[in-house]
Amino acid sequence: SLTVRARGAAIALAFDADTEISGRHSHVTADLLLPPGTAPFTGDLSISKLDLRALAANAPRYAVLKNVPLSASAAIRFTMKRGGVLDAADFDVTAEGDIPVKALKGDTLHVKQLRLTGHYDGAGRRLTFQTANLTTREGQMRGRGGAELFYAGGALDRVRTRLAFDRIAVDAPGLFAQPVGYQSAVMEGEYQVAARRFEVSRFSLTAAGFALTGSGALTLNDDGAPGLSVHAQIAALPVRTLLRYWPLVVAPGAREWIDNNIFAGTVGPLIANCDFAPGVLDRDILPEDSVNMTFAMQGVEGSYIKGLTHATGVDGNALLTGDTFRADFSGGRIGPIQASSGTALIPALRKVGTVGTFGVHVDGAMPGIMRLIDMAPLNYAKRFGIDPSQTGGTASADLSFSVPMLANLPVDDVGIAVKAQVDDFAVTLGRIHVHNGAVAFDIDNDHLHQTGTIGLADSRMTVDWTEDFKTQDNITTRLTMTGNLT
Repeated sequence: SLTVRARGAAIALAFDADTEISGRHSHVTADLLLPPGTAPFTGDLSISKLDLRALAANAPRYAVLKNVPLSASAAIRFTMKRGGVLDAADFDVTAEGDIPVKALKGDTLHVKQLRLTGHYDGAGRRLTFQTANLTTREGQMRGRGGAELFYAGGALDRVRTRLAFDRIAVDAPGLFAQPVGYQSAVMEGEYQVAARRFEVSRFSLTAAGFALTGSGALTLNDDGAPGLSVHAQIAALPVRTLLRYWPLVVAPGAREWIDNNIFAGTVGPLIANCDFAPGVLDRDILPEDSVNMTFAMQGVEGSYIKGLTHATGVDGNALLTGDTFRADFSGGRIGPIQASSGTALIPALRKVGTVGTFGVHVDGAMPGIMRLIDMAPLNYAKRFGIDPSQTGGTASADLSFSVPMLANLPVDDVGIAVKAQVDDFAVTLGRIHVHNGAVAFDIDNDHLHQTGTIGLADSRMTVDWTEDFKTQDNITTRLTMTGNLT
């Protein structure tokens, strides 16, 4: 219905009607007061239950909304200059419904209420958001902020904005492993209308023991995931705290390996650079050069083969790219054994059973090293009837392991290589007492080879011993000893 009445020298218009846009229904009411002459006119506008998909049906600029079943309502009180220039407005906008988000379980963010309230100043072309709150089934946040509008050729060209949020709670299976809360989030940036690109000049996110800062850009894409570029830094923090705030969808292979194998220690600062072209984030495998994240490690405790003594006190640096994890270690310990250097390489992180290679140089007493390689699943000492406590000497060894990233892994599937130089080597084998040896060991999955000199009773002997682990022959041991027995 439309009614027109005189109100003094002004004209009052009232409009109340059900509307249909692209087959979707909503309700609109409006009250306008038109004064005589050129004075601005004022009004109240109310829109209820507007399905945002209706806007996308015939307007390409709203194409991003075509699969977003959000229902919006708005109450606006405004002042408009003659000629259709908005002078001022107070607004209260709400929305509810669903937003497609592939990262979430069920691919949907269930919006209970999105609410924006604020004021528009036409002279300064400024928006002030007194309320920018979001409540969903998956979480909530409370915000405020503002924006400046810039025009070119009479059309909106760009929007510069600053938003700040607090009381952020997220309970989103598929995105995080557990519910998380953030103390604050701040974003400053500019949206470029023609390019449909949002450039973030500053972003910060804080929580208990967690601080992230960064910048980047987001480019909307009608046919898939948006383009995204990010430069971010996270201050040093405990590794288990990092995992709490690490989204499951970001480098999931690396996250899973760290979660399963790194138990303590500090990492950071973390410096990340990501560059995803539009659509790339829809892929199962990220391009290798799309992610580059470096971080330091201090005092880390981790597992390299399940069942063996954990490495502790590990220091070093790591690099994570799109599908590969690399690390260089400068020190640490494996039980009583001192590790002075090491490496780790895990390629094809998205692949189940991908093979990681780990290398470490260790120095220590022979009993400690023998106890390490006698642990299940290796059991090397037991194979030869050696009691680690009955060995002696000091060893300098290079250990290398090739480990498929699988649970309940048979030892035969673990590639093992040990090259060791042992001084003052000693071992008791039944009634035989070897002492004062200078020997070298070369051990892998297929064989053991020892060469060098040993003391046997009062004699010095040169020894060449080979043990074949995989031969089908009845004879598995070949031992050559030369010297004079006295």
